[in-house]
Amino acid sequence: MPLAASDEAQLLGATAQGRCIFTFNIRDFIALAQRYLQHAGIVLAAQSSWTLSKWISSCF
Repeated sequence: MPLAASDEAQLLGATAQGRCIFTFNIRDFIALAQRYLQHAGIVLAAQSSWTLSKWISSCF
């Protein structure tokens, strides 16, 4: 997936591969989740609370 892919393209690509998507972009992905009800999951995190590295570390 190209880094410049739109939010919609990223969600649809993840869905096609059966993968969930992690994002700090809460507002846009809530709207996409309401448009595309069939997806493998969207993990939303407030960027002010988490960095990606801290979130990954907390999973293990």
